[in-house]
Amino acid sequence: MMKDWQQFERNTIETLAEEIGKLEMPFKLFEPEEKMPVQILVTILDDLGEKEQSVKLEICFLPIEEEQRKDASFNYIQFFSILGNDIRQETAESLLKFINYLNTVLPIGNIALGENDKILCMKYRFPLLQNMNKEQVIMMMDAVLAVYIHTLDTYTDAITEVAAGRLGADEAIRYCISGDNRGERQ
Repeated sequence: MMKDWQQFERNTIETLAEEIGKLEMPFKLFEPEEKMPVQILVTILDDLGEKEQSVKLEICFLPIEEEQRKDASFNYIQFFSILGNDIRQETAESLLKFINYLNTVLPIGNIALGENDKILCMKYRFPLLQNMNKEQVIMMMDAVLAVYIHTLDTYTDAITEVAAGRLGADEAIRYCISGDNRGERQ
C-alpha cells in the first residue's frame, strides 16, 4: 500500500504529465527503479532563445529517506535541464565566471557545472505541501514552470555561446546588463 506522500508524488507527476499532454508537448514518464527511486517526467522545451534551441526538462520529486519523512508536510520537487555536455576545459573558467554572474540575477533556479565540470545544467527545487489539492498544484506548477521556461528562453543562447567559447564571460555579462541576453554579437 502506498503511503500518503508516495500517493501525493505520484498524483502530482501524473497530473503534470496530463497538463503537458494537453499542451501537445511530447513527454515520457519513467517509473521508479532501484537506481532512481522516484517517478520522472521528461519533456522537451522547444524554440528557446533566438537560436530556437531544444532543451530536455526532467521533473521529479527528490528522494528522501523514510526516516526524514516522519515530520515533513511537504515534498521537494525539482526541475532539471542539461544545457550542454562535454564542456571544454579551455572555456570552463569563462563559463564559471558567467555562471556566477547569472546565479545572482536569475529569478529562479541556478546554473551549475557538474560531473567534473563537463555537464552544464539548470535546476530549481521547491517544496510542495502535501495537503495541496490538484487545482492548487496545477496553479503553482504553472506559475513556476512559466518562470523556469522564461529564464531558459532568456539566457540559453548566451550560456551556450560562452560554453562553446564563441563569447567571453565579460561580453556576455555586458549583454545581460544591457538587456540583450541572447548573446548575439552586433
